Amino acid sequence: MDETSLRRGHEYLTLFVDLDDSRVLFAIEGRESDTFRAFREDLEAHGGRGDWLREVCVDMSPAYQKGLRDHLPEANVTFDVSTWSSS
Repeated sequence: MDETSLRRGHEYLTLFVDLDDSRVLFAIEGRESDTFRAFREDLEAHGGRGDWLREVCVDMSPAYQKGLRDHLPEANVTFDVSTWSSS
């Protein structure tokens, strides 16, 4: 999962993506810890199970780390620590 800016400023969209199938599973405005709650609820409403998720890649945002602990504690985490440079 990752976030992207919706507009200039601090408005974000968080995307949950299945890399194996190359498709977006869920998208929601914001980048708070509750985005993980909303994703899990949506996943389970469509027949999935949050406890089946074994691997999640996220950035090191404290909000995302809290969301993982609270709503997807079964998943192993790989942190996206890539850096971006304009030079």
